[in-house]
Amino acid sequence: MAGDINAIGILIVPVATAFLVVKFGRLPRHPRVVLIAIVLPFVVADVSVNLASMRALDLRERSPDPQCLVPCICLGLIMMFVRPTCTRLWAAIGAIAAAFALSHHYLELVDTDEYTGDPFRVLSRNDALERLKLRVLGEILSDLPHPDTTSYPEGWLSESRIATLHLRQHPKTLTIYQEEYVVDFAIKSYDVLRLWHTSITSLYRTKPKTLEIWYPGGAIKNSIDRLEFRERESRREPRARHRKAQRYAQHLKPPHQDLAPKGIPATTPVVAPKTPDAHRGTLGQRFPKP
Repeated sequence: MAGDINAIGILIVPVATAFLVVKFGRLPRHPRVVLIAIVLPFVVADVSVNLASMRALDLRERSPDPQCLVPCICLGLIMMFVRPTCTRLWAAIGAIAAAFALSHHYLELVDTDEYTGDPFRVLSRNDALERLKLRVLGEILSDLPHPDTTSYPEGWLSESRIATLHLRQHPKTLTIYQEEYVVDFAIKSYDVLRLWHTSITSLYRTKPKTLEIWYPGGAIKNSIDRLEFRERESRREPRARHRKAQRYAQHLKPPHQDLAPKGIPATTPVVAPKTPDAHRGTLGQRFPKP
């Protein structure tokens, strides 16, 4: 929803500019007006893009170029063609404010876990984190003090005996990019989704997911290189599906269950009498033919 607001803001600026040009537009008469209309948008664009780029560099994201350039282009059109001085002044102030407001809103969005302006950075981070976790885990399993030749079944590594016998007793950490990565069995990854306004705002939606290490089975020595991360649903989802299946099953009672007379189990099928209205069921009994 927040990304939609940013896209709507970018679209409103040129629409409002077109309305002002059509209603109050006149050709410029003085070269000074043309010079101001050309120089002022460049100055505003340079300031807004540089300020936004410094913040985006800290966030390791792309700079909000559409959010800065679209209002600046509209600013040039306003300064050149809108003739009433008061209208032109307020419209120019609105275009300048839109350039800074939209760029600030973009930076606030990419600073969260819901949006990104650089999908390749997110995907490369996911891949690098997976390889880092698997490398640290492989080093631990390959340097066991007592080699284990037992053949273990395939499954989630966090639920296998390997975690209990070898991993939980030998914690190991690794510091990368000033962050300490602890050996665990799950990581938080992101899927990048393209939105309807991505071509306008350069914003992509990031959907978090949980990945856990899958053990392929066999001896540890032969399975280290085949460890991989797989997506695992949260623990609430199976329970929610089970409750939904139970509610759905309650509505699928056998048709003879409610018609069973007293003294006969509900599981025993009851054969309805062959009457002209038998095929109509209870409706035929409640509303017989005239």
